[in-house]
Amino acid sequence: MNDIIAFSENLTNKMLASPVFKNAKNKPKIVVGKLRNTTHDENIRIQDIHDRIQETLFNSGVVRVLDGSATNFNYIMQTEITDTVQRAPDGQKMVDYSMKIKLFNVSGELVGQWSDDLSLFKSR
Repeated sequence: MNDIIAFSENLTNKMLASPVFKNAKNKPKIVVGKLRNTTHDENIRIQDIHDRIQETLFNSGVVRVLDGSATNFNYIMQTEITDTVQRAPDGQKMVDYSMKIKLFNVSGELVGQWSDDLSLFKSR
């Protein structure tokens, strides 16, 4: 689980390093939308991942993080985690996780998209 949380933090930092934020004149106001889990793993603690993403954004000093009920913001962030499972003959499985962050402006226009992959081996 710690690997996935670190994975989400790295992807968030990748987004923060993009021109969308680096070229901003003022700190953009961002709403962190609900994270979608479309994996086969019901044990993934989505709230922990969401909290780490929000913490990374807040601590970066690059953006202002707003509550989901906010009505005056610049961007809304949508995150999704998916997986592909492959089984080895010995019963071990390799899980390839993909995480994607999409950033939309207030008009609903996609202004940025970032993704990354993480492979983990799991025993039976």
